[in-house]
Amino acid sequence: MKIMMLTGAMDSGGAQTHIFELARGLVKRGHRVILVSGGGQMARALSRCGVRCYRVGIDAKAPLSVMSAYAAMKIIVARESPDIIHAHTRAFGVLCRVLTRKNKGRSPFYISTVHARFDNSGLVRSIPWYSGASIAVGEDLKQYLIDTSRGAILPERVEVIPNGIDTARFVPVRRTDTGFRICFMSRLDADCSLAAHLLCDAAEQICKMNKNAEIYIIGGGSEFLRISEKADAVNKAIGRLAIRMLGNLDAPEKIIARCDCFVGVSRAALEAMSCGVPVILAGNEGFFGLMRDDRDLNLASASNFCCRGWHKPTKQLLIESLCDFYFASNRQKSAWGKLMRAFVLRNNSSETMASRTEAFYLRQLSRSHINSPDTLLCGYYGFGNLGDDALLMRAAERAGDNAVALAHDPKKTEFKFGIRCVNRSNLFAVLKAIKKCRRFVLGGGSLLQSATSFRSLCWYSLLFIYASLKGKRTEIWAGGIGEFSGDISKMLAAKALRRADLVGIRDETSLALAQKLIPDMKHKIVFERDLALSCPQADSKRIAFLLWRLGMSESDDLALIAVKGFKPSKLLDPRVRRQIKLELQELYRQINAQKKLGRKLVFVAMHPKRDQALCSLICRKSGGSLALGIGISDLSGLISRSRSVISMRYHPLVLAADLNIPLSAIGNDQKLKEFSRFLKKAW
Repeated sequence: MKIMMLTGAMDSGGAQTHIFELARGLVKRGHRVILVSGGGQMARALSRCGVRCYRVGIDAKAPLSVMSAYAAMKIIVARESPDIIHAHTRAFGVLCRVLTRKNKGRSPFYISTVHARFDNSGLVRSIPWYSGASIAVGEDLKQYLIDTSRGAILPERVEVIPNGIDTARFVPVRRTDTGFRICFMSRLDADCSLAAHLLCDAAEQICKMNKNAEIYIIGGGSEFLRISEKADAVNKAIGRLAIRMLGNLDAPEKIIARCDCFVGVSRAALEAMSCGVPVILAGNEGFFGLMRDDRDLNLASASNFCCRGWHKPTKQLLIESLCDFYFASNRQKSAWGKLMRAFVLRNNSSETMASRTEAFYLRQLSRSHINSPDTLLCGYYGFGNLGDDALLMRAAERAGDNAVALAHDPKKTEFKFGIRCVNRSNLFAVLKAIKKCRRFVLGGGSLLQSATSFRSLCWYSLLFIYASLKGKRTEIWAGGIGEFSGDISKMLAAKALRRADLVGIRDETSLALAQKLIPDMKHKIVFERDLALSCPQADSKRIAFLLWRLGMSESDDLALIAVKGFKPSKLLDPRVRRQIKLELQELYRQINAQKKLGRKLVFVAMHPKRDQALCSLICRKSGGSLALGIGISDLSGLISRSRSVISMRYHPLVLAADLNIPLSAIGNDQKLKEFSRFLKKAW
C-alpha cells in the first residue's frame, strides 16, 4: 500500500509522536509512506527512515493559505497516486473531503483520525472534516466524533486505536540510588500545563513529606517562563533546587525511568507506564489520580489517559494522591510499576498500533472500488432507523464487496456505510441498477406486508418480480411476511414469493404464512436468524465507557427501554389516539415496576428523528438516562448488561430474546404481537 499522511508541524506533541510511530511502523511492514506536513524535526527524522516528506503549511484562518495547501495537495496526490490518504488534522480533513469528492472514481480512500476535541461552536460545526471510516485514539473521542457528525457516522465504522509507544525505547531501569523523584512531561502551553503549576504549588508540602524530594518538569512552550519563575520562587523558599525545569529533551526516557512517580496525562503518561513508573493522571481536562489496578487502567484508557470528564484538578487532590503513593510499601509500588508496563505491552505498543491501523486500511480498501455490482440490496435503508441500519450493515457484509443498495438518501447512506447506493425514489435509476446486477435481494425487515401501506407492498413486490423477469437471481434474506389487508395483497405477495430463488424467513409466524402462500414451493423456504443478530456486540471497554457516560457503573441493575414515537398527525384519528394513550399507560406502569425493583433506567431511541422527542420526555419524567449516539453493537452490549428490556420497537426485543434477557413488548404492531405470541409458546 501507498499511504499519504497529512498533518501540521511535526516538532513536538502527542499527536505528532503518534504519527511518527505509525509512519515508522508502516514502513517496517513494507508499505510506502508519504508525509505532508508543516515540517519539523520529526519530519526530518522520518525522511531518514524512508518516508517521502513534503512541506505544506496551512493556516485554517487564512483563505489564501487554505487555497495554496489544496493546490499543493492536488499536485502531490497526482504525482504519488496513494491508495490511502490519512488526515490527522481538521484543516487537512476538510481539504481531503473536497479532493476525494471531486476526483470520485480515481481518488484515494480517505480516512481521518481524531486526536483531540475541537471547538465546534459557530460556523465550524457545519463544516464536515471527518471520514465515514474513521479512527479515534480513545473511546471518548470516538463518541465525540459520532456526536459531532450528528448521525452521519456509523459507530461500528469508527475504530479505536490508542497511541502506540516505542516499548523498546521506554523501558524500566534498575535504580541503585534512593530518594523521591516526581516527573512531569508535556508541552508547557496554557491548555496542557496545569499539572506543572500544581506541582510547583504543592512542592513545599511534598518536601515536608520527604526532605530530599525532587520534581522534574520536562517540556517547553508558552508557559515555560511563567512556570520557571514560580519554580525559582519555590526553590528559594525551600532553600535548595527541588524543582528542575529541563525544557525539551531528546531522550526524556532517561529521566522518566529513574523517577519514582509520574504526574501527567496522555502519551507522556503512557511512556512513563512503559518505563514501569506508577502514574498519577492529572491534566487540564481532569484529574483521575493514582492508577492502582486493571479497572483503573481500563477506565482511564477510555479517554486515552487524558481524564476528560473527571474531577477538576486541584492542589489538594494532587497531594492526596502523592501521599497515597509515597506511603505505600515498596512491594506495592513495584507491583504498580509492573502492572503499568504490562498494560502498555498488551494494548499500547507501537507494533500493535501499526498492525491495527494496517488492518483497518485493508478492510476499507477491499470495498472502496466497485466496477460492476454483483448484488443489489433492497430494503428500508437510509431513513436513520437503528434496526434498519443494522440490517443494511449485515446484508452488505453478507453480499460481499460488489454490493449496491437502494437507499432513501444515497449520498449520506454511502458515506455512512461505505457501500455504493442508488436513490430508491428514482425509478429509472432503480431499474438501471437492476439491469446491471446479477442478484436482487430483499435484505431483511418485513417488506412483503401491507400493514404499513399497500403502496409499500406494491413497490417491493413489483421490483422483485421485475428483477426475476430480467433473469436475475432473486432472494429474500431473513425477512418477515404479513400482515395483509386483503386478498389482493396476499396474491401480490404470493406472486413475488413464487419468483424467488431463495426465501429466508426470520420468524415462525412468517414461516407459516410463507408456506401457506406458496405451498408447492416449500423447498425454497429456509428459516434464518434476523440479520441484526449477527452484528458483533460492543467490547467491554466500549460498554464500560457508555455506562460511565450515562452515570452508571457495571454493578448497577439496568432496565433498557425503547420508546416508539409517532407522527402528530396520527392524533387526529380518535382510535389511534386512544391506542397511543393505552400504550403509554402500560409503558409507565412497567417503568414504575422497574424502579420499585431498584433498577436504573436506560432509554434508547431506535429511530432518532421519530422517537427521540417522546423518548427524552419520558426519560426526564422517569428519572432515567438517555443513550444517544449509539450503534446496534452498542445496543446489544447494553442489553447484555440489563436485567430486563421493555420495548415498543422490534429489534431490541429480538436482541434481548437472543441474549436470554427478560423482555416485554408494548404496542399494537403486528410484529410485536406475533413475537410475543411466539415467546409465550417457547416458554
